[in-house]
Amino acid sequence: MIVILLTILLCGAILLLLYHLQLYFIALYFSYFIIFTTLIILIFIFIEVYRVIFKGHAPYICSSNKLIKKIIKEINFKPNSVVYDLGCGDGRFLRQLKKHKQIQGIGYEYFLMPYIIGQIYNLFSKNKVKIKLKNFFKADLSQADYVFCYLITDEMAKLEKKLKQELKPGALVISNTFKFKNWQPENFIVINEKRKNALSNKLYIYKK
Repeated sequence: MIVILLTILLCGAILLLLYHLQLYFIALYFSYFIIFTTLIILIFIFIEVYRVIFKGHAPYICSSNKLIKKIIKEINFKPNSVVYDLGCGDGRFLRQLKKHKQIQGIGYEYFLMPYIIGQIYNLFSKNKVKIKLKNFFKADLSQADYVFCYLITDEMAKLEKKLKQELKPGALVISNTFKFKNWQPENFIVINEKRKNALSNKLYIYKK
């Protein structure tokens, strides 16, 4: 959201500058460019809303920085371990994790817009991670040492079966907020003790 607002402000400032410099022809075509780009973004948003409402995919919601810091503090990631983020969005969890831990980060993202944003972040980040534009249900997760996810109930039910079949013994699954139906967590972590029932305030840890 901050990135979008900054982009809008930047475009507005450029337009004002062009008019101030009396570069009306350039300003006109720049306005066309903004309108065209906005329409493309709206189409992408419509497609992603359709996938959430009618296809049952989890919406693009980022895990908080506080939650990510808690994971880094509480979980002892082994050096050179492979960490998968299922529905990684722009990849912020994996980048933050790689900043503090010696890991190989691989993210799967189904929606195009956060994937593009993630690739842009990768261009300017020292902690680059792999982000794949792919449905993680069609990916092979057998190499994962750790799996992080922030999904919804329907997807969790389907993912539970996949992880039990594919994960190697000893692999850990870290789920933000949502539990598996039949798989009992080995442990859980509360982010803020004063807000125990708040959304995105509890992590469930599972071990294969």
